[in-house]
Amino acid sequence: MTRKLPGLDLPPLRSVVEGIAWPGIPENSAAHLLAACFQLDRSQWWTPEAIQAQQLCQLRALLSHAVETVPHYQGRDYRRWLRDSDRDAWTSFRELPVLTRRAAQQAGDALRAVQLPAYHGQVAEGQTSGSTGAPLRYWTTPLAQAFWNAIVMRDHFWHRRDFSALHAFIRASPDTEVTPTWGPPSSALFAVGESAVMSSQRTTAELLKWLVDLNPDYLRAQPITIRSLARLALDGGLRLSRLKEVRTVAETVTDSLRKLVHEAWGARIIDIYSSSECGMLALQCPVSGDYHSQSEVAIVEVIDSNGMACEPEEIGRVIVTPLHNFAMPLIRYDTGDFAEVGSACRCGRGLPTLKRILGRRRNRLHLPDGNTTWPQLSSMPWHQLAPEIERFQLRQEKDFSLRFLYEAGAPLPVDSLTLIDTALTNQLRCSLPIRFERLDMFPVTEAGKLEDFVSSIDDEHEVAS
Repeated sequence: MTRKLPGLDLPPLRSVVEGIAWPGIPENSAAHLLAACFQLDRSQWWTPEAIQAQQLCQLRALLSHAVETVPHYQGRDYRRWLRDSDRDAWTSFRELPVLTRRAAQQAGDALRAVQLPAYHGQVAEGQTSGSTGAPLRYWTTPLAQAFWNAIVMRDHFWHRRDFSALHAFIRASPDTEVTPTWGPPSSALFAVGESAVMSSQRTTAELLKWLVDLNPDYLRAQPITIRSLARLALDGGLRLSRLKEVRTVAETVTDSLRKLVHEAWGARIIDIYSSSECGMLALQCPVSGDYHSQSEVAIVEVIDSNGMACEPEEIGRVIVTPLHNFAMPLIRYDTGDFAEVGSACRCGRGLPTLKRILGRRRNRLHLPDGNTTWPQLSSMPWHQLAPEIERFQLRQEKDFSLRFLYEAGAPLPVDSLTLIDTALTNQLRCSLPIRFERLDMFPVTEAGKLEDFVSSIDDEHEVAS
């Protein structure tokens, strides 16, 4: 009988040395990944003070590089910060200017390092999905990707996933047949199970049929897709008997969506908070369900309208400093997201917590009295109000009026539109003029994103911020 020991619970490593099956000897990049996982397994239990001390060490390395090689960071504020003592560094760091998304777009090449340290690898260029409007061009390195992969593995370890299981992915890429691997980073370390991919451009009915035939153990997709699938599954009584977990990315996950998925399939949702330009930012705690900031790879701040740090239960802007992307340092970058700060987690980890990720400025409804709120439209009983709707989006125009766009095979009858109008008035707790517009197919971003509420009123604020 084996005894349960503390630390990572790993399957046998994939060995690349002929004749050596156990203990496995991984190839070099996999060994680096495993070394990072080993350190992350220990640092998560450090005190917040110990974590901040190491963050400060890495931040000094990043900013020292930035002021020497990145044109945007040639200002005196950044050089002055490097001279501050450790005692004063955090206070003065929070006084450094916030880099807005618009400012990052306008800076362009001025945010790119003209030289990189050894071992960071060849620079790769990418751009964000453009769901906020104009996409942001960014640069990254294989080293930054390696830290992304380490946090992906942490997520697997936290939630004790079975690496031999069948994994389904719905994403903005071509369909694939069942293949004998999950792909990297998991496959670099272990012999993993099968996976299959279906394009998020498929209809909900096509996706659900594929899932029922596949009957996976794990499913990863965006919340808007999961919501449609779960509603259709409930209506048709279509169960996924083996499904243990739904993994979500890219959009806000609400309590009502978690409840819907559990009712439809008896599965739980595990969410990840990340962005293309900033990397992995927060993982859902396996104990409390709150989001733990990934402090080993990024400094995550939540600040109020006065630029002060928010306290637990307060909501503010998410400001991020990725710690390892030397190709394009983002110092105090305003992600555009809002989040609620959490308290110390009962799991015992020293990593800070976020209670909720609420969405972006553009996801706030502006009320005539000057207040704003985040509509929770996914909590509404859409399968009862209008089961014909495949997907929808509620938009607020600059005159405060609303436009409800919906995808359906035919226009909804007047009775259904009246029901939706009444339900939205009750949900939003205000009465605003609304008009309806049917679409044959909803336009989505290349990444497959479709937010259920977007306000045009915040566009002017985004430009000014």
